[in-house]
Amino acid sequence: MQAITTTPVITDCNKGCKLWRRALNSSCPKVCNGPMDRLTPKALYCVMGCNDAMTKYFNQLKSKLLTPPAPALVADTLSATSLRLEWNFPEAKRVGLTYHVQWKYEELTATWHYCRNVTWFDNDTVLIENLQPYTKYRFRIVLILGHQENQIVSNPSVVISTLASGIPVSPPSSVRVAPIDSTRISVSWEPGPFPHGPLLSYVLQITDNHPDAEVPPEVKVCLYTILLHCDLLHTRTIYPFSTLECANRQRSSNSLACFSWVSRFTTFASCMIEM
Repeated sequence: MQAITTTPVITDCNKGCKLWRRALNSSCPKVCNGPMDRLTPKALYCVMGCNDAMTKYFNQLKSKLLTPPAPALVADTLSATSLRLEWNFPEAKRVGLTYHVQWKYEELTATWHYCRNVTWFDNDTVLIENLQPYTKYRFRIVLILGHQENQIVSNPSVVISTLASGIPVSPPSSVRVAPIDSTRISVSWEPGPFPHGPLLSYVLQITDNHPDAEVPPEVKVCLYTILLHCDLLHTRTIYPFSTLECANRQRSSNSLACFSWVSRFTTFASCMIEM
């Protein structure tokens, strides 16, 4: 009885084992002629054999390919928003694998993302576009083995920084304005993540909405923390406060371009600068 009941199971598993190559471009349920939502017992054993064969193939392939080399920047292709990478790994073409480029920020998040704006060329180079100016990236190549969960990942590239261009597009972050006593406030912040160029300075502004009030002067600083001692502010008054992030508009120009961030604070009186 046991031999009679297990023989069809073995037959169906063997059938699935022979279909694994066809499943590389589709799926085991599809090549086993089973519906995706509910498999019949016959199709289920076929899928089990197919999946087992594919797993063994992927493991052998990973052992053979090991870790692919990192992509490298092609000389004279780096700009503010694009670059070309070279990746020569003929083993991937010989076995017919699909591969894609991933990127991540070096100084921001550690998450890898697939590059969407890419163009592959016949000489094993790939053009990557729509990057952020003056931003540090790493890149790597991901080889897809049939299903998304089966991957071989190359070594990451060296850090590649795009060229400077344009004005800052992100405001200073973690801006904190707090009154210390009746004449002083403390201001601190972090630079924005996308300055698009070397930051030269910050301009701090305090606005007084009283009709007869003297306008406090702008404060130009290069530090990330400053202590303001002001004599022109009113007691217990809410003041708009803005931080302007300034950078060179062009690398060969002295003109400034600034991105403004506005907050509010309440203090007691206020502008002599203590640094």
